[in-house]
Amino acid sequence: MNLMDKTIRNVFFRKPQLVPKNNSNNVFTRHYCLALLLIALSSLLSCQQQQQNGTQTNNADTNTSNAANVKDAKTVVYQGAAGIVTMADLANAKRVTDYSSIMPKYIPEEAKNNYQRAKDLLQQGNRQGYLQVMRQTAQQMPDWPQPNYDLAFYYVLGARLDSALHYYQIINNYYPEGYFDSKRAVFYLANPDSLLRSAYIVYNQYKTFKRDTLKNATKELEDLTKTVPQFGPAWHDLIRRTPDHQQRQTIITQALNVVRDRESVAAILIENAKTKAALGQNTEAIEILAGVLLNQQNTYLAREAAKYELAVLVNSKKQE
Repeated sequence: MNLMDKTIRNVFFRKPQLVPKNNSNNVFTRHYCLALLLIALSSLLSCQQQQQNGTQTNNADTNTSNAANVKDAKTVVYQGAAGIVTMADLANAKRVTDYSSIMPKYIPEEAKNNYQRAKDLLQQGNRQGYLQVMRQTAQQMPDWPQPNYDLAFYYVLGARLDSALHYYQIINNYYPEGYFDSKRAVFYLANPDSLLRSAYIVYNQYKTFKRDTLKNATKELEDLTKTVPQFGPAWHDLIRRTPDHQQRQTIITQALNVVRDRESVAAILIENAKTKAALGQNTEAIEILAGVLLNQQNTYLAREAAKYELAVLVNSKKQE
C-alpha cells in the first residue's frame, strides 16, 4: 500500500487494514454476499425509499407503470439547443432503471443455474469454487452482464484493480451505454492518476464493509472531496446528504467545477435539477434534466434517471 492509498484509507478507516486478520476470509465472504444481495434487491430498496420520501403515489403499480401520465404524447416538455422532449419521450419512465430492454432475450437455464451455484458456493465460504463457477458462467454467456459485474465487484473489494477492470471492460464492450456503474468503474480503475484509482477501491470497500455508517459519514465525505477533489462519487453522496438547499447548490457548483467522470457529472446535474425544483426554479430544472436525457454520451443509467425525474416534475406541474 503506497502513501496515497493510506491517505485515502485513513479518511474512512482508523486502521489501515480493511478487516481483521483473524477470520478475514469469512468476514470478506459474508460482506460480499451481502453486497450482492443488496444489488439483487436494489429495485425493492429503491421502492421502499421512495415510499419513505413521499414521492410514490398510492397506486401499488407505480414503479412498473408509466411515470408520465401521457394525455397528449405530442405535448412538448422541452425545446432548446439540446433538442426536443415530448410527453411521449417520458413514457415508461421508472424510478428503478430497467435493463431488460437491452439484456439478452434468452438466458439458458444452465447459465442461470451455474450463476446461482456460484453464489451458493460463496455463501458457504468457498471463494475458489465461487470464482471458478462464476468465471465459467461469464464465459458461457459473455453478453449477460451480471456474472461479469459480480466478478468485477468481487475484485474491487479485494483491491485487485487489473482483474476488476478486465470484467468491467467486458461489460462495456457488450453494453457501450454501461451497465449500472460499469462505465464509471472503468474511468477510475483505468485512470492514470493513482489517487483516483485508490479512491475508487477504498470508497467501494467502505460502502460495503461499513455501509451502516455511511449515512452519517458527512465529515468523511467532506474530507474525501478535499483529499481527492476529482472523485465524483464522494461529491454525489455528499450532496444527497446535505438537507439545506442553498448549501447543496454551493456544493453542486464546486463539484461540477472539478469532477470529470461523465456518470458522476450526470448524477450531480440531476441532483442540481431536483434542488432547483425544490426552490421553485422549475424552468431551469427541466432544462437540466432534458439536457442529461438528450445527451447520448451519457450512460443508460443517467438518461433513464433523468427521464424519470423529468416525468415526475412535469406531472407535479400539471397537478398544480
